[in-house]
Amino acid sequence: MHDRHDDDYEPIVAPRRRPRDPRYEEVSPLWRTALTIVAVCALVALLAWWWTDRPSSDERETSVQQEPAAPVVPPARDPGTPIEQPARAVPVPAPEFPAEPEDAATPEATAQSASEVVPESDAVPPAQPTPVSVRFTSPDPQVRFELRRASDQAPFSTSNAGDTVEVPPGTYRLTASGAQFERIERDMTFEGERALECAVELCAQRKYDRESLVGQLVEERKCSSTAECQSLFGILSESADDLVRQRDFRTEQCAKWRPGATPEGQWTLNVQCDGAMPETTCGIEIAEGACTHAQPPRSMRGGTCPRVEIK
Repeated sequence: MHDRHDDDYEPIVAPRRRPRDPRYEEVSPLWRTALTIVAVCALVALLAWWWTDRPSSDERETSVQQEPAAPVVPPARDPGTPIEQPARAVPVPAPEFPAEPEDAATPEATAQSASEVVPESDAVPPAQPTPVSVRFTSPDPQVRFELRRASDQAPFSTSNAGDTVEVPPGTYRLTASGAQFERIERDMTFEGERALECAVELCAQRKYDRESLVGQLVEERKCSSTAECQSLFGILSESADDLVRQRDFRTEQCAKWRPGATPEGQWTLNVQCDGAMPETTCGIEIAEGACTHAQPPRSMRGGTCPRVEIK
């Protein structure tokens, strides 16, 4: 028996496996991916068509209010489409009511307009107030009387002493005047059912006395130097400008002449300084001004006047 060496045996080697063909592994995923893309695109197109075809909520409300009660026919469908659009419910029209006009009058406005519109034949004219009978009297027959209302520009009534007039009740402006008499104005109210008498007695025109006050001294001061005289002259000039504008000052100067006299016309004052140093006199005197004095008012008979009475 021969001994065999290890080199005499064939080595035992496992059979080598053939590698798989890579073409089969690449082809199989490609057709699946393409099929998936086609299905997704079809689904997206179908959803977009369905979304654009469905009416919005505002369109549904408008169709309920405006569209007539007619069955809604669904739009035509493609017979090859696998998914059908669910049928929409037929809208039920809302009951229609006659619309009220925008300018419909409320019951209160209707009643008011009905009360304002009154046929001319049924209109009742307002009752005229009963006129008041007024008789004007005066001890002087030449006196004239005028009545004027507040809204009147011309006299409402003109009459002489002894005349009787009929006037509506109310308040009037009475003016009485006459030759050689002083004019008066009074507010008179005539009302009542009985006849009235308006008695007036005017004052006779008064005489006036007039007196000029030119040269009358108002204020006087002395100064002992040229500088003092100049300062005093400025002070008196400013005081004169202020005094001549005061009516109380002018009335006071007139009262020195005669109590009760009143200033008249334009007044001016003058400042003068006379005399030699060391004593110089500076004063304010009236350069222009006059006063008038009227006699007490008397009627033609010598009584108190004026007098206005309602009897």
